[in-house]
This record gives sequence, structure tokens and C-alpha cells, in this order.
Amino acid sequence: MTFAEEVRKILNNRGMTIAELSFDSRVQEATIRRILDRNSNPRLDIAKRIADGLGVSLDTLVESENERLKHLLKNVDPPREKDDNNNGDKK
Repeated sequence: MTFAEEVRKILNNRGMTIAELSFDSRVQEATIRRILDRNSNPRLDIAKRIADGLGVSLDTLVESENERLKHLLKNVDPPREKDDNNNGDKK
């Protein structure tokens, strides 16, 4: 899940509104809506305030995103080294 999806999940589970989160986190409601609507990642200081407003750690909101990225990276081949003599790949 992305940061925005985690925030939405917690809001839904608690029956909490964006306005309440805005008040509790001291983050403008428009900023929270933009993050949730665009499914984007906020600056670190904003993310921390949102986590604090939800009463969870920042890790809680970003952990599943990190796990998803690790899973994606497992399937990526590492870059190949080049041979300085002929600019071809090393064998």
C-alpha cells in the first residue's frame, strides 16, 4: 500500500474525517486531500505530522510501501559492469 492508501485505511477504520486529521496533525485539509487524491507522497515533515495526528508511527504509514519496493527490486537485474578496453560487457 502507498502512504495515501495507508492513511485512507486508518481514517476509514476509525471513522475519522479529513477535517479531524487536519486539526489533529496541524496540516491543512487541502494538503491532505491533495496527498490522498493524487496518491502522492508528502514531504517528510508533513508525513510525520500526519502520522502524529493519526497516533501512529511514520513507519506504519510507509512500511508497506517499502516492502512493495523491495519486492519489485528483487526482480530487477543488477547493472552489468563494462570492460574498460572495448566498452563491452564483462564476461
